[in-house]
Amino acid sequence: MSKLKIFLYLLFISYAFSQYYCDWYTINSDGKNLTNTNYQAKNSLSQNAISYLTNPNYLGFIGFWIREPQVSIKEKEELPNPHQLETKLYNPFPNPFFHKTRILFSLKNQSNVKLFIYDRMGRIIKILINENKKPGIYSVNWQGENNFQQKV
Repeated sequence: MSKLKIFLYLLFISYAFSQYYCDWYTINSDGKNLTNTNYQAKNSLSQNAISYLTNPNYLGFIGFWIREPQVSIKEKEELPNPHQLETKLYNPFPNPFFHKTRILFSLKNQSNVKLFIYDRMGRIIKILINENKKPGIYSVNWQGENNFQQKV
């Protein structure tokens, strides 16, 4: 009895999905075809591609896109010499940033450090550091969030 159920189930599935047709288009050219008596598939590796899936009642678009690598120019900035420290705040890198930026600073003497992020209106939106620090080189990452972990 179970073999009959499996056969009927497979028959139903093959009939139900035989009316769908999926055609792929690669945006960047190339792509390969895979064919069999029961199916046809077009694929694309490491390229932008889109496809549509149709039957008499539906039209669906399927696709994937590969994100382009982020390219930026890094300005050469000398790191501070630990033996000749000066109190200095260096430019954040990268700037502008997408996910996070690194803020580097150095202290010649022990001092209270306050490192805040301000909005365009001059309001403090993020407190990164507010504490006493010893002489040295420090690095802080900021993920573009305010004090309430909201993206700004």
